Amino acid sequence: MITPSFFPGKRPYRREDSVFFFPVPSQLSGLLDRLALHQCVFLVGPEGIGKTSLMEAGLPDAMEQGLLFGATPMWTFLSLDLMANPLDGLVDALMRTFPGSEHRLDTKDGLKSTLLHDRMALRDHLLRVMPRDHNILIMIDDLDK
Repeated sequence: MITPSFFPGKRPYRREDSVFFFPVPSQLSGLLDRLALHQCVFLVGPEGIGKTSLMEAGLPDAMEQGLLFGATPMWTFLSLDLMANPLDGLVDALMRTFPGSEHRLDTKDGLKSTLLHDRMALRDHLLRVMPRDHNILIMIDDLDK
């Protein structure tokens, strides 16, 4: 009889794997504490130690359970891969996370053009497409590549 494995192999745990991911409690609580105090938090460390798994599987689950002090448990998670072109990575993540509006900015080229020419465009776009009672966490992975 073959026993199912809950280890994803070389890839990190993803959001859908969160029931199988058990982060180190001190790492998760430390990250939550920093997020409660600062608008921008960097999670850095050597490749392969679990940063992406913590961000993709551990943190969203904890935040949706209301473990981030003082914040609503309703979160939108925007995970982006910067690829060769960071702007394309951001636009792809926005289009994937907030699909389906009739506004001109919701075409990939329209959004990209607006982000290039208006320094407030990202904030304005997020305010337009996000539910009012939600917070957003933008996760940028693989900055070292």
